Amino acid sequence: MLGVALATPGVMLIGSLVENLYCSLDEGQRVAANRIGLASTSFGVGYSEPLTYALRRWPGILDIAVEAYGGAIVEDEERWIGRVPPSGVFYGLRPALGIVGGTDREKFGLGVPYRVGLWQGRGFQPGSLDEAVIGYDLAAQQGLRVGDTLNIRDHDFTVVGIHQRLSLRMNDFNLRAEVSLEALRRVLGQPDAFGTITVFIPSAEREEDRELFLARLVDRFSLTGVVTAKDRLAEIARGFPMMESLIVEDSDDTLLRARLLYFGLLAGVSIPLWGLAVLGMMSGLELSLATSRQEIQLRKLFGASDGDILVRWLERAALWGGIGGLMGMGAGWF
Repeated sequence: MLGVALATPGVMLIGSLVENLYCSLDEGQRVAANRIGLASTSFGVGYSEPLTYALRRWPGILDIAVEAYGGAIVEDEERWIGRVPPSGVFYGLRPALGIVGGTDREKFGLGVPYRVGLWQGRGFQPGSLDEAVIGYDLAAQQGLRVGDTLNIRDHDFTVVGIHQRLSLRMNDFNLRAEVSLEALRRVLGQPDAFGTITVFIPSAEREEDRELFLARLVDRFSLTGVVTAKDRLAEIARGFPMMESLIVEDSDDTLLRARLLYFGLLAGVSIPLWGLAVLGMMSGLELSLATSRQEIQLRKLFGASDGDILVRWLERAALWGGIGGLMGMGAGWF
């Protein structure tokens, strides 16, 4: 039983990872299915800005979002080795401002393939040079609230909004600060800084129609390629523990193998553990029955009748049943 008790937290950890993986992939496929990322270019704003204007006029494109990575909030942590620098990271965003499918005004690009609302405040004004929206964990770590000032590389920004905490797998979302694309250029001192363009397209009844639309888009604007929601989710899946070596060219195969790998890992660990638990429970039950028989025999030696013994056992069962019921009610209440 000691081995079972020690292994149970491991099974719970693996189970939580499996649940997080499945929820991350399912939610991403549901929310971001109609978001297409265009392969990032190095031509800068002189090429990319006219491209965004032209894309907005292309039939079938509902809206456009741009996302650019700025790096660590504190420049000295730029070479930080780890998941996220202690100060957090910042992004320059140009969110989709139109109404896309009746959803919120602010829409992320394919970099955040989930629907995340604001916990407090509002989004920054388009083109603002001194407003920021920050992640929930970043606000908690630095004790920031709406109206406070966040310093990003010697530039002060007023916190106008705080995102809800994203429990799905995103390496840096809860620890990042978002500013306008124009503000990112000012902070970095790079007027040509740009990012990844995400286009929002309508749903297609047939996959062939969707593929044809994307092929025409790539050909018309001489793009190097497109990134689909499945491509982005495959990248997220490879960020999970033990998934680093899961590199498959086809995104569908990557997602399938990720699901199978984690499910097989959970089954491989939990099945032997539950087998040990059943064996331990059976041995404990056998020992308890032997002890109960000895107790009954002793009571009979001292003159107790079968009725008295039955009443005593019913009282004991009622007591433990009541305690268990109260504990269950308490757990359900809280």
